[in-house]
Amino acid sequence: MKDVMKNLSLFTVAAFLLLLFAGCQKDQMAPLGDVDPYDITSPRESAVIPFHANFTAFPEIVCIDKNGTLRMAMRGKGDATFMGMSTFFSVSKIYDTNQKVPWSQTGTIVFVSERGDSLVGMFNGMTEPTKYSPYVSSGNFRMVHGTGPFKGYTVNGTYDYVVARDASSVDVHFKGVLVKPKHYVPLYPELPTF
Repeated sequence: MKDVMKNLSLFTVAAFLLLLFAGCQKDQMAPLGDVDPYDITSPRESAVIPFHANFTAFPEIVCIDKNGTLRMAMRGKGDATFMGMSTFFSVSKIYDTNQKVPWSQTGTIVFVSERGDSLVGMFNGMTEPTKYSPYVSSGNFRMVHGTGPFKGYTVNGTYDYVVARDASSVDVHFKGVLVKPKHYVPLYPELPTF
């Protein structure tokens, strides 16, 4: 009988310790389960999601300075991941167009959804004329500010565009990843919505 009581006491102590440790366990996040991993409004601490955007834009040469730097603006419409039908706006500089090709190009870009949510960023790359197009360009882009459901997100990736032979339109493509860091710290207090 003494052994039974001893074993029962050990069992009681073991059960008590197990409950104690279980109660001290740090709360775990629930698994994604039914949460759509491609829905940016899904509750989660961080996300990395493929991002694609395709626009047809209309170029406008703003000016060319004495060094051959071409300033160009483009406005257009198209489709972007999670934004749906969107507008696109870009202002860029193509440097030293009076020098040998390829030329360096930098600029700013803004995507705005029909709901008014936006992504704002910049790009840099190379551009040059070809026998089929006055300008063909490719490079890298980074969106650094978002509004609405894109607040706290960045987008990193590559872009390319081809200007139509008659320079009447531009096909612009962006491919990258939409990223929400685990601990979001805004780059700017608040930027105006475009």
